[in-house]
Amino acid sequence: MPYVTNATVIPYPEVPPDPGSANSVITDPFCGNSILRVTDSSNIPDAAGASVVSASESSAWSSDGRAFYLVDRKSGGFRLYGFDPDNFTARDAGKLTLGSPEFSFQWPGVIWGIGEDLQIRRLDIATGENTLVVDLRDYAGELDIPDSPRWYLNSLSADYWDRRVACALGPGQDANERLLVYDLEEGLVWLDTGKGEYSGFGGWLGSIEPWTAFSVHDCRLSKNGDTLRSSGAGSNARAFWRPGTGIFQNVTPSPDVPICGHMATGFDTYFGAQLQTTPFQFIMAPLWNIAGWQDLMRPVPRSVPGWWSDYHISTRALGGDSSPLYISSYNAQGNPTTPGPPTAAVPGDNEIFAVYTDGSGRVARFAHHYSSAEGNFYNSPRGNVSPDGRFFIFASDWYMGLGGEYPNQRSDVFCLKLDT
Repeated sequence: MPYVTNATVIPYPEVPPDPGSANSVITDPFCGNSILRVTDSSNIPDAAGASVVSASESSAWSSDGRAFYLVDRKSGGFRLYGFDPDNFTARDAGKLTLGSPEFSFQWPGVIWGIGEDLQIRRLDIATGENTLVVDLRDYAGELDIPDSPRWYLNSLSADYWDRRVACALGPGQDANERLLVYDLEEGLVWLDTGKGEYSGFGGWLGSIEPWTAFSVHDCRLSKNGDTLRSSGAGSNARAFWRPGTGIFQNVTPSPDVPICGHMATGFDTYFGAQLQTTPFQFIMAPLWNIAGWQDLMRPVPRSVPGWWSDYHISTRALGGDSSPLYISSYNAQGNPTTPGPPTAAVPGDNEIFAVYTDGSGRVARFAHHYSSAEGNFYNSPRGNVSPDGRFFIFASDWYMGLGGEYPNQRSDVFCLKLDT
């Protein structure tokens, strides 16, 4: 059976499978699925190793599933890897010249990203052509960009149609004060999160009243390009803005509105979870009606007093909002900080699994990821599914056994073959 559908607790083995070297294939005893080791010290020689992109909802795979990018932990930069799905092998294809990259959903060889000094660019990986899309310095006066401190772009995302791209602007994560959306046909619009002022397509200005100022942790454009979702710094509130308009809502979590923790944005749908003591109570809701959320797991898992875990969600845009959620979970509060197996307190704990969004309540549990998720953010798995749903890249320190010592142990990138 290539996946587990029941609620059996499957503990980690005392000794993990041998990870081998790069392009070795591991048989995971969880239920027999294959895991490819993508990186090791031969292709990522620094002791820190490699990891995957911070936001699992980013599009880290090419639309044809034949390339993906990963993070070189030493430089913090990104490397491109070619992938052969038939032979289940990967090869290093060199350093990416863009920050905050995201593959186009339409064109397999095109990557959106951030260039130097507030530029949004597109890279054709086949030809190497790196094209300027927009230089935000041209809008320095309109955006009120100061001479000091230096401002940056981050959290880049693009819509499914390759028409709009969005990002946050400011002095740094958790201090950013501008949300930007650039439409290839209609130009730039922005929202000042400090003042509630915004611009509309065509250049007119407006303000939203009353307004409560907030700074931005990250942002994500919906796949249809109609909504920009952002997370406020220092809180679990979520803001939703219709680009170029005064349509805005700021949603604060409550027992009735489960909008905290990591999430993913579909075309018109919010995906997340209740982060209480109920393990993995995943939910979905319309982007503009979070109070209308519904449980995805039926029956809802029973509460476990004192239990806590974290997770990241990856979605398949090619499947629309009806595609399953692909999840890598990790119990960073319960896992050991010394070499050894992670916990398995409840079904799904420290696992890679899928939750279906079709109302069936189905869950498919695929594998263990062998990551302690302890000591360093880059050690958490943060998996990302391929567009066709056949493969899943993730990071792991393999029971802290790949080199280095806690809290600076090495992590590498692995690829799970999903037989769904």
